[in-house]
Amino acid sequence: DMTDDVIEAVATLETQMPYIHMPIQAGHDAELKRMNRPYTVGHYREIVRKIRERIPGCAISTDVIVGFCGQTEEEFEATCALTREIEWDMIYLSRYSMRSHTLAKKTMKDDIPEEVKAARWHHMNEILKKNSLANHERFVGKIVQVLVERALPDGRLEGMSEHNKRTQFTVDASKDLKSLIGEIVPVKITAAQHWSLSGE
Repeated sequence: DMTDDVIEAVATLETQMPYIHMPIQAGHDAELKRMNRPYTVGHYREIVRKIRERIPGCAISTDVIVGFCGQTEEEFEATCALTREIEWDMIYLSRYSMRSHTLAKKTMKDDIPEEVKAARWHHMNEILKKNSLANHERFVGKIVQVLVERALPDGRLEGMSEHNKRTQFTVDASKDLKSLIGEIVPVKITAAQHWSLSGE
């Protein structure tokens, strides 16, 4: 569904933020086929290329399932390699479990042991942590626009930036913190963490 027209809309419409969530689920064509996904890794990779060419700096997140029925070590390693290559800003990782009324439930066996699923999940999460920190570090010293969501107990505010980055920041002591909730404010990023940004 991520056609050239959709990419152009995200690039040009003022109401669209430079962030796209585009699930891949797995990084190996044979596994995608078993998942009944109508695309290949090559097709997905080409869409990412187009997005980054047309929207420089666009944040991209994805979904990945580890331990899908019959997932081989080769298939899992292909997903790890693709993760290092694409460097998604965020991956919503899940361990496979049978879902009612799905093709997999009707035709396949959930044959990957839970301990293998757990080990693969943790391995993928370590790759994600490195990618996420590297992506966050590019914002240090820059000003981002943050939609303020809440005040934190330590006196800072928290919200989401236009790149869908969770951001905590300090505010001038003269400001009424609650009055800023729901507002979009400029925040200068001073530090990057694995899962968030800090600023003022």
